[in-house]
Amino acid sequence: MARPGSDALPVNGEQVRNTRILLVPHHEIAGYDARQVDDLVLRVAAKLDAGSPAGPLIEGATFRRRRYRRRYDIDAVDWLLGQFLGRVELTEISANPWRGLAVSQLAPGEVGGLAERHRRGRARRQQGGEYFVEVCENAWRDFGQLPGMHLLWGKAGRGVSELRTADQQTLASARGGWSKTTVSVGGKSFAVKNTYGRDGRRVWFEDTPDEPRPGVADFYARVSGDAFGHFTKTLDGRTQPWRSTVKVEELADETGMPALYTSGQNLNLRAHASIMFPDQRRLRFLVRGTGRSNAVMTAVDQIGKSVARYRIIDKKSMEIAVNPGWKLTDELTLAIAISAPWLDSYFQRPEGG
Repeated sequence: MARPGSDALPVNGEQVRNTRILLVPHHEIAGYDARQVDDLVLRVAAKLDAGSPAGPLIEGATFRRRRYRRRYDIDAVDWLLGQFLGRVELTEISANPWRGLAVSQLAPGEVGGLAERHRRGRARRQQGGEYFVEVCENAWRDFGQLPGMHLLWGKAGRGVSELRTADQQTLASARGGWSKTTVSVGGKSFAVKNTYGRDGRRVWFEDTPDEPRPGVADFYARVSGDAFGHFTKTLDGRTQPWRSTVKVEELADETGMPALYTSGQNLNLRAHASIMFPDQRRLRFLVRGTGRSNAVMTAVDQIGKSVARYRIIDKKSMEIAVNPGWKLTDELTLAIAISAPWLDSYFQRPEGG
């Protein structure tokens, strides 16, 4: 069943069987073994048809990571199955005008559902791919109809980008590259001050403090799981990575007061970039689309609600819609300004590939 009030994909047995999960398009990009995922999804659908909870079946499930053969987008599978494990948490029923919007590489399957995926043939796979492109293009075209405030992000000079309202009021400006970016919001300037390791202690820019930063270790573990895949089967059978290159960076104002923390990346068709605020609320930035021309990135909070959506207009500008249920505070404005480039970087290849 769907989680009331969340923006997760509504699911029952039939919808689960017909959900299309995007296949990884490039050989060098890892994904979950498609046959293993299909098998679990069929069993989850059967549980739902019987009126039984699917969480116990999913708990402890693992999939092989593959870089060849048929494999599914890791972020999409994690998001779909995470609904049954509390990773997208139950929230109160609300009149959320954005409720039900797809946020990851999933689509309701008229073509390419599970039954279709078991039928072999290049023509059928191509048909399923065309269907996914179509639903992404429709979502991109409908973007302008989303209720809420619409903002523009774009170049404003050499090395400068700005976030503006529809009437051209500047809300934020950013200078420099990643990890060297300075962002100005509400008369304050913010920049990366510290880098934290897996135990929440500072490892760069300043001396290590006696006590770990509250919440950073949990944030690190969560983003490491996002990067590696929460259902990945490792060599020793664990589902969590035995090592990770993830780091947590702190964005602070001129006085050193932390404003937010960032971790992970949107790169090489993987979306595991996240932001955590000092009160430990989180945003993750999932992407749905087959290319820059039809992609939509959605900032979802820790309970699965969509906060903001992003689409690329052209090489120099982007449109951002803010959920009317969220107030555009300086804190959220800063988060939007920091995350705006992450939709484009999702399609970039490492080392400029």
